[in-house]
Amino acid sequence: MKLTAMMAMTMAAGMTVQAASTKSTRLTVYVRNTANVPTDVTNQAEVVASSMFASVGVKIDWRSGNPSVSEKALAIELVTNTPKTEKPGALAYALPYEGTHIVVFWDRMQFGLAPVGVLAHVMVHEVTHMIEGISRHSESGIMKAHWSDEDNKAMMIRPLRFAAEDVVLIQRSMAARNSSSGIELTANRAPAEAVWDK
Repeated sequence: MKLTAMMAMTMAAGMTVQAASTKSTRLTVYVRNTANVPTDVTNQAEVVASSMFASVGVKIDWRSGNPSVSEKALAIELVTNTPKTEKPGALAYALPYEGTHIVVFWDRMQFGLAPVGVLAHVMVHEVTHMIEGISRHSESGIMKAHWSDEDNKAMMIRPLRFAAEDVVLIQRSMAARNSSSGIELTANRAPAEAVWDK
């Protein structure tokens, strides 16, 4: 576990600020750990994910449990015993048009070489779908539709970066989310998934 902790700290320390803006916006994310993921793994993944979001001006306020109905918060559920027929190949999915819920298939990543790094990237990918409010992917970086073997190797050394268009969408959407006007972006209504190429 010491190696995993060192990798998480190195990944977090290796992040550089991608956004020119120094103003950060806040987002509350609840994690419901029904998969009994070890606390040190979830804590380290949250540190890495926070660092990745900080690079684009978003501060994540991590909490345990479920958000209240009136809260403007996201909810991640870590699950296990995922049926093979449920979204084959996906590590997680988000419901960006529903606006709150993300499901992460912990059993599909827990035995890999770097479960902390993969969990952090999956959480960031899905939370980004929720922030952007649309089911879209980028050609490169954290928001690629399918991570290649090269991406998987790279994320063990340093977190994947946000593509320029994602930085713009995140900042625009966070500004709208934190304002009273609330701009809604619309696109394909399918759930957004994080898929790891094999």
